[in-house]
Amino acid sequence: MIYCLGDYEIHTETHELLCEKQPQEIEPLIFKLLLFMLENPNRILSRDELIRVVWKARIISDSTLNSAISATRQAIGDTVKTQQYIKTISGKGYRFIGNVIKLDSASPSSSFFPKDDKKSNETITTTLIQTSCTAKNPSPIRQLPDKPSIAVMNFTSLNKSEKGTLFGKILTMEINSHLARLPHFFVVASASSLRLETFHLSPQQISQQLGVRYLVSGHIVHYKKHLRVTVSLVDVVQNCEVWAQQYEQSQDDIFLIQNEISNRIIAMLDVSIEQSEIDRAFRIPSEDLSAWENYHRGFWYLGLTTPHDIKRAEHYFKQAIRLDPRFSRAYAGLSFLETSKILLDMNQKNDQMSLDKALDHAHYCLAIESKETMGYLSLGRAFMIAKHYPDALKIAKAGIRVNHNNVYCQQLKAKVAALSSLDAVAKQSVITSHRLSPYDPHQFCLQSMYAISLIHQGKYETATNWSSRAAHDHKAFHITYIIAAFCHEIAGDSKKAQQFMQKALNTRPNYSIKRYQKIVAHTNDTTNRRIIDALLKTGLPMKG
Repeated sequence: MIYCLGDYEIHTETHELLCEKQPQEIEPLIFKLLLFMLENPNRILSRDELIRVVWKARIISDSTLNSAISATRQAIGDTVKTQQYIKTISGKGYRFIGNVIKLDSASPSSSFFPKDDKKSNETITTTLIQTSCTAKNPSPIRQLPDKPSIAVMNFTSLNKSEKGTLFGKILTMEINSHLARLPHFFVVASASSLRLETFHLSPQQISQQLGVRYLVSGHIVHYKKHLRVTVSLVDVVQNCEVWAQQYEQSQDDIFLIQNEISNRIIAMLDVSIEQSEIDRAFRIPSEDLSAWENYHRGFWYLGLTTPHDIKRAEHYFKQAIRLDPRFSRAYAGLSFLETSKILLDMNQKNDQMSLDKALDHAHYCLAIESKETMGYLSLGRAFMIAKHYPDALKIAKAGIRVNHNNVYCQQLKAKVAALSSLDAVAKQSVITSHRLSPYDPHQFCLQSMYAISLIHQGKYETATNWSSRAAHDHKAFHITYIIAAFCHEIAGDSKKAQQFMQKALNTRPNYSIKRYQKIVAHTNDTTNRRIIDALLKTGLPMKG
């Protein structure tokens, strides 16, 4: 038997470990441990079971077992930090979560067959399909990793142009490598995805063999200076298309626009998969939710703007942490909801306590996973609420460096810049945010903050347009209405300003200018005074 794991091959008969066809040194005991994990995928292997099977029930210390697990990870390019293949289950043991392809050792590797050797390819295809059918656990759902799992298939050129074919290969690799850097996704190595594609399997067969829920595919049409890219995201388990989009560009050199197109695709894939996982989590009974499914339910409630929704989000994030104490994104969610409590005026006397918790949770998230953009978002948001704008901007930029397609860090950058008199930065970040996610459900907050930047620039009429759009969003809350009120008052439309202020006071009768300024304040004194004067005219008292 040959186990194929990314660039690695594990030959059971010869006890060889190959990486890109090159033999690797591995101790017999480590090979035995690796083989036992490969033969028992997606099952928690306890310390006692590992000692009984691998060490033949000898008494060994915890440090010896830990060293062996570390060496096994190192042998297949895994680490304790990434845990891409071997996942530590706190207090229980270890679980092998890597996507493995089993090949009959009697059949040579597919890479040795010429492309026109149809019989040989059919033999391997049959072997692959039989492997999935005779596995102990044939259900593709139970074989899936906890994280959203993705395979990126090759973008093909429909008109077979040389430039289109090369562009498709580059685009495939770019999307795969960028998604693989995001810690909240499980992304199959491109070598495995492209290798399976040569066997002409169905999407369901590819999903079973790679152990993924989502397949990304696309095609390219290139004619002279015109390029059309069509991309599709499919949930194979549910047998439905989650998202599809077509991009058209005119360019002398299509490779100059490669980054622009790939960035737009990656950003939409991130948002679309997140929403798909949220929808899926709500179809599962609460008692059966995994850590990731609890997180996605919490994330949905986090996007709403009522105290009840924030409490529901808190419940699900804590459930996720109970199931996985090192779930970095759940800690980021807890941080985010603590700042939401301040914005929604849920506990005025405990604002500082909420702020402290927000900072602690965000820092802990990043201590667990330094590449977690949700952690940067939550930390930067806490600094923004504390009015430490330079720190907030620095954190937002750090999150963008980790993932320059993360729309939420771009939005945070725009908000902080708008409050910091950095009008050009705010404008560019607003444009970037809109391009990355043109239908983002959280844009109303960005629109409100940008309206404040426009007031600072003296563009009062434009500010009323942006603040009105925000205030008419179904998720708008009292601060959104207050911003719309003073924008219209400054622009000279007192009647409209009074209407927006009345909506704000209907939801928060005892609200005041002092309370608003404690949370949102512009760094420019002149702009701040203009806003306060306008709020007084609309009827908002200085003190509650």
